[in-house]
Amino acid sequence: MIMAETVHLKTAGNYQDMVWRRSMSCDETWILLRENVVLPRDHIKEEIELTAVMSPGCWQENEGFCHGSLQVQIFWQEENRKTPLQGDEDGEESWLRRSFFLEPHDGGRPALARTSSLFGISRFQGYLWQGGRETEKNHWQGVTEVTMEWQASCRPGMEPEHSELVCLHGVRTGLRTVLLEALIRVPVQMDAGKESLGSYWQGQEEIMLELEDDAVNEVLGIGFIDHPMETGYDRDVHCLQLRWISRLTLFYLRAPSGGGRIGMASFYCDRGTSLSEIRQLSLDQAVKLTFLPARRDIEVRVLRPDRLLCRYGMYVQFLAEELSE
Repeated sequence: MIMAETVHLKTAGNYQDMVWRRSMSCDETWILLRENVVLPRDHIKEEIELTAVMSPGCWQENEGFCHGSLQVQIFWQEENRKTPLQGDEDGEESWLRRSFFLEPHDGGRPALARTSSLFGISRFQGYLWQGGRETEKNHWQGVTEVTMEWQASCRPGMEPEHSELVCLHGVRTGLRTVLLEALIRVPVQMDAGKESLGSYWQGQEEIMLELEDDAVNEVLGIGFIDHPMETGYDRDVHCLQLRWISRLTLFYLRAPSGGGRIGMASFYCDRGTSLSEIRQLSLDQAVKLTFLPARRDIEVRVLRPDRLLCRYGMYVQFLAEELSE
């Protein structure tokens, strides 16, 4: 087993302002959508609920991409806000409000003298939806429907018709605005059109992930992708040598903060291995060989909100693909 290495991930940046982000992994394509929705009333209550339906993804012919949509329903209630400073109320409360404006301005000295309260997790919890829950419309005054479109570049083995909604989050961010976030997974069959000639086990690897400026409540998904590989033959040990760049992307749910809760962090690492099982290659010249690093039995454990342990089994697939004439 390869001992765990510690990787520090910086998650700060303006990615939360992006309308969408797309990340490709070996076994799937991840799509993260964000949209600000303005409701038709001036003031709504903080509590909202969501339901969603995914339309089956489909290919856009001759355009080289697939697309789909997510229909979201936002259930909300209007808040009756009265302005008591207009003199409509009577009694002691009205007198206190009026006397407040008659008092001389003191520069805020009493307020500055008070002990500041601790700033912690926002009370705006928002609403998480991950399927399987029904909402009674009679309980709510208003329903707003939103369509969130998504698209992704085509890849061999991609299955947009099996796209799934991993997580949906909504939170009120203003008097009448709601922020929606959706994480969508589109599966990919990597061995489409290729014949597997075997796989070679490389052992178990561990990576310790430390987030410098964020905290994780729940891991929503993790993906790997491997970039152009160097292949060589070592004549001293008589075996193939492989080296490639691997990227790990982590999708997670952060603590409530009054804003976005679906986070994304990525890092790159240099990987290499020796395939001592392959001493020589004697295949037809019309066959293209592919060495594909892959993982299985992936496990991510949250040791503490800013520290995660990623453990997975590593092996290399040996694939053959017939070349078209």
